[in-house]
Amino acid sequence: VVTSETVHPELGSTIGLQFAESDLHFFSSETGGRLDVFKASVPEPALQG
Repeated sequence: VVTSETVHPELGSTIGLQFAESDLHFFSSETGGRLDVFKASVPEPALQG
């Protein structure tokens, strides 16, 4: 199972809190295609952290 922690190991715990389990499942179901959507859903400062 791919989670936000897998996508952003250094920020996983922080980003994970911003999404419900259903959302994480949505991303994990097809990470490759939804990665851009995932990043767009996260505030820029969080990505740059």
